[in-house]
Amino acid sequence: MTCCTTGPHVPGADELGVIDPIALDAWVKRARKLWRMRGAERLVIGKIGEILSAASACPISLGRQSRVREVLEVARSRALEQGFEIGLYNRRGVTVRMPHAGAGRASTSSVLPS
Repeated sequence: MTCCTTGPHVPGADELGVIDPIALDAWVKRARKLWRMRGAERLVIGKIGEILSAASACPISLGRQSRVREVLEVARSRALEQGFEIGLYNRRGVTVRMPHAGAGRASTSSVLPS
């Protein structure tokens, strides 16, 4: 497993999805350090946030979310938070609306009185 490609698995989590906060924190610090040494931390920090967002996809345990939240709060990185948000939005999947769907309601509410 490479440092920033873990799929839907959150680093530090066991096979049941229980996250070890020490292992998670160590992974985040290690990933940031490795990419900082390569001069690419800014490019990867958002990806780390996307990986962390996989924990919130598991509604079984709020403990998972609190451990990830602690990492986000300690890191104090807007790029990490934005990556987390992107991961959440992307996990929703594709939403499609037909070009004229809902236009009737919108057009009647936007008609100006004469």
